[in-house]
Amino acid sequence: MLKLLLHSLGWLLAHLPERLLHGLAIVCGELTVWCYPRRSRLLFSNLHHAFPERRAAWHRRIARQSSRRMFETALLSLAMPCLGAGRLRRIVRASPATEAFFAAQRRAPFAAVIAAP
Repeated sequence: MLKLLLHSLGWLLAHLPERLLHGLAIVCGELTVWCYPRRSRLLFSNLHHAFPERRAAWHRRIARQSSRRMFETALLSLAMPCLGAGRLRRIVRASPATEAFFAAQRRAPFAAVIAAP
């Protein structure tokens, strides 16, 4: 039953417009920061300890952005098995630095660990 639910949700997410998914990630991320004090304290505490020289406004901006991106990743993880090749190519693009890395790897192979969507 859970597998069917996850597959159905993934199919739905894969077929929704990207603007709607982006908005959903923003809303869920903002709700997490503002409505879950335990998660917010953890985010702000980690940012304060890692970047004590930064101002509180910067910590808030990064915490909100981190929370939104967490939901973007979760939505992509659910939708990935149901995405078509064309849409996947539009969503996931390699940066020029990544393409240069792979070109160097093809010219002179070397051991590397690569994590990709």
